[in-house]
Amino acid sequence: MKKVFMYFAAGLMLMNCLYSCNEKEEESAKSSEKEITAFSIGTQQGTIDATAKTITFTFPQGTDVTALTPVIVVSKNATVSPASGVVQNFINAVSYIVTAEDKTTQTYTVTVNVTVEQHTEAKIVTFSFAQLTPKVEAAIDENKKTVSAVLPQGTVLTALVPTIVVSDGATVSPASGVAQDFTKTVHYTVTTADKTTQVYTVNVAVGKNHEAKITAFSFDKLTPKVVATIDEGAKKISAEVSYGVPLTALVPTINVSDKAAVSPASDVAQDFTNPLEYTVTAEDGVTTSKYTVSISVESFATAITNVTPTTVNSGDSIIITGIFAVSGNKVELNTTELTIMLQNATTIIASIPIDISEGAYSLSVTSNGNKADYSDNIIVEAIEDPTKPRIISLNKEEIMKGIDNLVVTGLNLGTYTYIYFEKTNESYVYTSAYPQDGTTVTYTASGFLNSFFTVGEYKVWLTVNNVATNKLPFTIVENSNPVPTITAVSDWNPCRGDNVTVTGANFGEDAIVELDLDGFSIRPDVVSHTATTLIFSTENLYLSDRFVAVRVLTGGQVATKTGTFQAKQCLTEIIGITPQSGTIGEVITINGKYINNFLQIQIGDEITYGSQINSSTQKFMVPYGVPQGTTTIKITDYYDTSKIYYEGTFTVL
Repeated sequence: MKKVFMYFAAGLMLMNCLYSCNEKEEESAKSSEKEITAFSIGTQQGTIDATAKTITFTFPQGTDVTALTPVIVVSKNATVSPASGVVQNFINAVSYIVTAEDKTTQTYTVTVNVTVEQHTEAKIVTFSFAQLTPKVEAAIDENKKTVSAVLPQGTVLTALVPTIVVSDGATVSPASGVAQDFTKTVHYTVTTADKTTQVYTVNVAVGKNHEAKITAFSFDKLTPKVVATIDEGAKKISAEVSYGVPLTALVPTINVSDKAAVSPASDVAQDFTNPLEYTVTAEDGVTTSKYTVSISVESFATAITNVTPTTVNSGDSIIITGIFAVSGNKVELNTTELTIMLQNATTIIASIPIDISEGAYSLSVTSNGNKADYSDNIIVEAIEDPTKPRIISLNKEEIMKGIDNLVVTGLNLGTYTYIYFEKTNESYVYTSAYPQDGTTVTYTASGFLNSFFTVGEYKVWLTVNNVATNKLPFTIVENSNPVPTITAVSDWNPCRGDNVTVTGANFGEDAIVELDLDGFSIRPDVVSHTATTLIFSTENLYLSDRFVAVRVLTGGQVATKTGTFQAKQCLTEIIGITPQSGTIGEVITINGKYINNFLQIQIGDEITYGSQINSSTQKFMVPYGVPQGTTTIKITDYYDTSKIYYEGTFTVL
């Protein structure tokens, strides 16, 4: 039994040994391979570094790497975790563990890179002004690197805000959205990430105006001024002028849209007897509007509104205001017709006959067949002394300061006459006057009145041999002519004989140049004249005169430019003589420039002297004693014969 048990135990041991040995053989037979042999995402295969156990991918810029699905191939019988086909976020590196059949492991690190483009393009893609309505897109010339835009008429360029789009990754300076002054060229610099730069030149302009309108139409030279009515919808302009105003030569003042032109032009006389068409052309040169202008004459009705004075002496004048014909009026006291001294559509000045009887008279004015009576009587008183000097009338009720003349017409105006001016609440002033024929005195307002008189109402009277006349009223008004300005004088120290240009504005047709010699004035000859330039000659100026100012006098107004002005004698230049032959005693002309007064002419051995004509011309006579034939001629300075101005030959015939 014991033997049986021993045999049984030995058998168990043998079986256990056989099982253990098989198990170890089985373990040693399992694979230890744990490689990732392929790793792909989409169509891209990762780069596997078997030694470093890394796998890398490079995807283009913009690829979303937060949810990629890899396909993984590993060694036979091996497994991988995370598994193939499982979505992963590859923003950061992901570790994959491969487990071999024999349970050994290997870790792989998978990195997905996204390329970053290196932008090298420095380009303005779009340039616009989005705040404008409508939005304006600028034109970009990539070849010339220029940007240009034309904005609507009236756009203010001093603080425009552009919207700028540039190449990817680039910046622009000045920046988009920053206001700029586009009245001048602006330069924009585009810079890329790799510091490549490109400069663009930006020019912005305001488009030409498309508006073609007449905004105002008037007749400023009529008294009173007439303003026309404009029907913009119908393109019709109409106005009514006072009775008696001729329509054949009315001068309209026309205002039009900014930078537009009108034809016929403003301030040009036109015949408005029939409707006249005016065409306005906009600044763009394309848009036009046509207006029909119709001018009518108001119905005439004679009216007397005032008479002054109403108590007069025979020989005096009365001033009648109202509505009259421009000419052809008739003024009567009862049935006695008065002499009209001045008449227009609103004023008549008439004189009372010297031989009219004292008494009360009714006054009437007949204009164009229409008669009007004054409501009050005119009282005529007798003259105490018919030989006493009297003022009959004045040429004007209003004298424009600095330009108009006051003409006083009267009776018994003797040689020793003085003129007096009195203003309310001011002392009177007087000056001498010079009757031309015993009946008139002309007083130049541009002199005395311009210097001392203020605007306002005055009375004027005369004294003749200390006997005073009656007084008549008049008014001094401001000078309404444009005030001239001087911006430049071309040369303050010209050569005598040169022309000098005065540049400025508002030089009227009567403009003259005056050189101020400390209170004493010289007026050189004006050789050329426009509204903005006056060219005067220095031909007749003395070299010794030093002027302290240059003035322009025009329309009773004065412009002054101070500075030292003096002509100088420049070096004489002689071009030649004409003719180059002549007989004894014949007059020969010397032509040149800056010719002085002291020339000595030697023909052969004979000497004569020039006669000054001007700085470019002198004349001399062929002197006696010069033999016939061709000889030498020399022109020198009289005081210094070493100064030779001309040498040549001359033939005595």
